[in-house]
Amino acid sequence: MARAVAYQMQVAAYGGLSAATKRRLREIAMAVHNGDRTGVFTQLIRQWQNTTHTVMVLDDGFALDGRTYKSLSAVAKAITSTNWNGYAFFGIKRAARGNKAAAGSKRDSRLMNQPDSEGGARVPSRNSNERDSRA
Repeated sequence: MARAVAYQMQVAAYGGLSAATKRRLREIAMAVHNGDRTGVFTQLIRQWQNTTHTVMVLDDGFALDGRTYKSLSAVAKAITSTNWNGYAFFGIKRAARGNKAAAGSKRDSRLMNQPDSEGGARVPSRNSNERDSRA
């Protein structure tokens, strides 16, 4: 709370952020919200076998030592000569897309909402070998 008050006092005394800065902050916030953790011109630095490698994120890929690669995995392979997941190699954690276990199976929820041929609710069986006793 104290920081918010101090910030507002600073805005009143010196002025707020420029429109360009506000726009850029909104872009960064949206990228983080959508799970994109790397922005254009971000530098990724990785040390591998006593050599520091600096990769630049571009609009259309990644640049390393003057060459452009389409994926981080391709960059990691160029550095190590073995197949790597690029995100894992550079230590980038992807944003969670939600708790899939808590959401339940989409297949089961679709089956629960579809009536069977006799108009009753269709419930998936727990055992795939079980048969409908009405048949």
